[in-house]
Amino acid sequence: MYRNALVAIIGTFLLLGVACGGGGDDADDTSDKTDKTETAEKAGTADKTDEADTDDKADKTEAADERDEKDKTDKPPAAENEPTIEGLYAAMLGPDDIEALLPRPESWWPNFPEFNVGFDPTPSGIEGEQFWVAQSYEHVTRTANERLQATLILFDTEQSAEEGLAAITSINDEGSETLRGPSVGDESRYFTREGDASDPEGPPPLETTLRFRVGPVVGRISFLSGDEFQEPEYMAEFFTQIEDDIEAFIEGTLEPARLPGWMSELMPSDDAVESAGVGPVFGTATVPLESWALVDSTGDPNAVRDRLEELGATTLGLRRYGVSGEADLVVEAVLLRMADEDAAASWAQEFVDGSPGEFALDPGDTGRVSAFTSNEGTFYELQFARGDVVGDVSCFAPFGETSDACEEPVRVLAEAWYAELPK
Repeated sequence: MYRNALVAIIGTFLLLGVACGGGGDDADDTSDKTDKTETAEKAGTADKTDEADTDDKADKTEAADERDEKDKTDKPPAAENEPTIEGLYAAMLGPDDIEALLPRPESWWPNFPEFNVGFDPTPSGIEGEQFWVAQSYEHVTRTANERLQATLILFDTEQSAEEGLAAITSINDEGSETLRGPSVGDESRYFTREGDASDPEGPPPLETTLRFRVGPVVGRISFLSGDEFQEPEYMAEFFTQIEDDIEAFIEGTLEPARLPGWMSELMPSDDAVESAGVGPVFGTATVPLESWALVDSTGDPNAVRDRLEELGATTLGLRRYGVSGEADLVVEAVLLRMADEDAAASWAQEFVDGSPGEFALDPGDTGRVSAFTSNEGTFYELQFARGDVVGDVSCFAPFGETSDACEEPVRVLAEAWYAELPK
């Protein structure tokens, strides 16, 4: 089926820390709570006294001083070590971190990552941001109502990062209650906040968030639950999982993940992208089937994941682009490779059959099994099948209002991509 248009408004939530998502109560959550409490108690034993907090702060001050010695003028990294958004994404909470810290990790599914850069005007209005990445996970069980969200933002200098963290806190943390917790990074703040629990389609209402800064990187980790807040010590464990990678990113030694060779060859070529007036590339990632299942319009993630597996899909290729002359829009190309031509056509036909007819657009020269919909102007999406490949091209405004300027680049990119794929 087609992607849920809700994805077009998630960006602002993940950037600043407003909760998003929805679900139901978790009647099977008792064992989860016990595991989390035990983890928090273990994490907290090494940092229960004021003396320990003081030692931590002193160590972090020394580390910050060492970074200052390397860059007395607080200038951005040299060109040969130019940081990339995909490098920053490599420092994000990943599947290994989820497995290490969350009970029943196989039931925590990642959404599509968000690569954000170059928007005009900037969605936050905060000076000094270069780019940021966001990743969220959903607890997919019959009764769970939990989310985990994380954001990493690179600022141009440590000073602008410090000011940015203060601004983000001022803008977004109203109504929160500050908690005492382990000192992490160069700066950190823990808080809880209770949202509206009356909307069954709304986000989990109980938010526990850790905001932090490491040099020029500002981050946020939020745990959203339907029935309990988390301990600060538990939240600190998530930071500990990614601390070394953030430091490596700052130092220029963290290698971003690359697409598998076969996947890279099947993604849209530079010529196809250029012909559509799309670009530059904002970010590229390999994502699991579960990520598509979470945004599929059918609303049944397990059934969607199982259907993709049945058709022979394994992992998906995702690439996000800017749009020439439209600084508030993004285009995303998603590659799904199925077992064979029949499997690909079967999946794309489900998209054709399920697309809202009243919002149908001309799919252009994208083959016999294809469709294009504007989803009432909120999310433009064209999907087609060619050979054993399904290509999905979409366009939306993550931080603004999607416009019909999406229509042409989606169609032209899809046509060019279709034409260059093997039959």
